[in-house]
Amino acid sequence: MIRPDGSGRRSLTGGCGVGPGTPPTWLCVVNGRFAIPLADAAMPAFAINPTSFPRAVKFSVFVTDRERYVYGAPVSARQVAGPRVHVTTATRKLPVSVSDTGGRATFRFLKPRTHGKVVIRVSVSGRSRLLVLRV
Repeated sequence: MIRPDGSGRRSLTGGCGVGPGTPPTWLCVVNGRFAIPLADAAMPAFAINPTSFPRAVKFSVFVTDRERYVYGAPVSARQVAGPRVHVTTATRKLPVSVSDTGGRATFRFLKPRTHGKVVIRVSVSGRSRLLVLRV
């Protein structure tokens, strides 16, 4: 990771090309991609990527401004409908998180004994989207 002042470890791909005009709050992450704080993002967008395991479901929420990762964005996940599940962060805390410097917040839940559709409302900075999963 390269900090805007030029210190830090450079990536093998050449880094982000940090220049004097780069704000000090921007971080170089990988492959020429920057991570910017939520305050610098005009319209943060997000994508949800679910991964199913035999006994659990993990889903990651990626927050970007369509060019750069956004860190510090509040992300929450709450169940709306379906068989009752307990949604937590990947570290088993409350279902409220903050996106990291890779723009990611990860949540998980154990699959219920009864089958059906689980509907989860994912909110990022006041914008919401429903995630529907068949379990």
